[in-house]
Amino acid sequence: MDLVNGKLYWSHTFPNPPRYPAISDDLRCDVVIVGGGSSCANTGLLQFANDKSLAASIHSFGEEQSVRFFMLFW
Repeated sequence: MDLVNGKLYWSHTFPNPPRYPAISDDLRCDVVIVGGGSSCANTGLLQFANDKSLAASIHSFGEEQSVRFFMLFW
């Protein structure tokens, strides 16, 4: 099964992500993110584009916030 096709977006925009040592102690946390990325083989692929059109976003969130959101991608 070929799980790699094309180029992933994140590896080109953030090529050297920070690495952290494994946690060896018991910790108490309010929020824990287990994993945080995605691979070519899972269905939880993190997308870099919005599913809503600008017009639909303006209807939902207002013009100022929607235009700002879309400008962050360009």
